[in-house]
Amino acid sequence: TEDTLALVLETISYVVDLGKGSWITADLAEQLVNAMLPVWVKNNKGMDCYGLHYSLTVQSCLDPILISVLTDVFMSLARSSQPGVYQAVVTAALPTLCNAITSIEEYWVVSSAIELLNSIAAGAPAEGLGEGFFATVAPPLFASLSKAEDRDVQQVSIRYGITVYRLLTYRYFRMACSFLPVSSARTQNK
Repeated sequence: TEDTLALVLETISYVVDLGKGSWITADLAEQLVNAMLPVWVKNNKGMDCYGLHYSLTVQSCLDPILISVLTDVFMSLARSSQPGVYQAVVTAALPTLCNAITSIEEYWVVSSAIELLNSIAAGAPAEGLGEGFFATVAPPLFASLSKAEDRDVQQVSIRYGITVYRLLTYRYFRMACSFLPVSSARTQNK
């Protein structure tokens, strides 16, 4: 049932977060992402809030608990301090999520895909999103935004943009600070 799925996913979320994910290998992260994405796809169907199958006359929504737990898992995996784990998560998740962003008719799929991308971006290391992340995500995201009329898609896209902006700002701030000379007064106080 959906309740059992939520409990299993929450358990996975807690286990992945143990030790801040320092025990996760790149292979394990890739396997987890490859196991989670079909769960997301299978349960990302157009349902109204009462569980009826989607029709054009009924407002559709995705189970908020499911998407919340999946975003936690993806963020925890991306935050792992082990080398190669973040890149494994990106490599495994981006093709499916970018493909999902292009399904304009199913806006609940688009918004949940952007939420998952946002969780991966939020878990990115201090070095940044990595080579090709934004170049891969930007074209389908902007194409989707140019046609999207759903507020949820627009809101999660704004959150994603803010996350990317913060990462870039933080990265360039750290780079700028590394060029600043250390004052003699600060070194004398230490």
